[in-house]
Amino acid sequence: MNSPDPVPLVTRAAGDTARLLAQLTAAFAASASSRLPKHVRLHEALVREIDAGRVAPGTRLPGERELCAVGVSLGTAQKALGLLATQGRIIREHGRGTFVRAGRGPLSDLWHFRFREPGSAALLPVFATVLERDRAGADAAPGAGLPSASGYVRIRRLVDIGGRFRCWSEMLLPLERFGGLLTRPKQDLEGINLKQLLAHDFNAPTLATRQTVLTAGIPPAVADLIGAAPQAPGLLLQILGTSHGGEPITFQRIRVPPTACELELGGESPGAATAAAAA
Repeated sequence: MNSPDPVPLVTRAAGDTARLLAQLTAAFAASASSRLPKHVRLHEALVREIDAGRVAPGTRLPGERELCAVGVSLGTAQKALGLLATQGRIIREHGRGTFVRAGRGPLSDLWHFRFREPGSAALLPVFATVLERDRAGADAAPGAGLPSASGYVRIRRLVDIGGRFRCWSEMLLPLERFGGLLTRPKQDLEGINLKQLLAHDFNAPTLATRQTVLTAGIPPAVADLIGAAPQAPGLLLQILGTSHGGEPITFQRIRVPPTACELELGGESPGAATAAAAA
């Protein structure tokens, strides 16, 4: 299978692999006092090496068994690489190895996934992966305030919150206006803020939202995706997005599992700030 990245895939020399493993071992040991699970600590060490440019795009990473030399079990190494794959930071090619992917960063201009560690002012980075994109019937958003006689474009995503936990998101958009999203290459929807895409490609900026939050059991199918217990009490966010003249353009459901991280609610939306600056 060919990589979609614009850079050729390259392998690491044995000396480079040894140096990377030594750096990861030191970083992993330095985080020993952290309360984070071991796979998250290893994931963060890998992310730091990638973000610092010490592991270039297209470079083959050490394999799962090689990563055990850092001082972790095979299962821990697998979980750490699994997080990187969920975030779209790596590509796994059967029979070849695991490679650093180019051009994939965290989402910007966050609206709803504004999580932070308790006591921290910094928002956790957010990475989104498209699970499926399809057409939904006109009954897919009852009572949501987003009428559409033709049905909806439905986009479901898995959203990784800084390697700490994952959320599930479902966005519905009126088919008659946004039907073109069904024929767009799937990679166009990966790793981006969908609201930015709507504003740029459809002249449909989200200028305001109406949001409700309630506690609800996580459905088994969703729980399996985000690593939660079926019917565990989580948060259900329901968000109606409106554009020019108050026109409803999106309805989004977000499932958040139990977490110690703080979720910031409210505040001025990026879309509203942009519109005000242009006025």
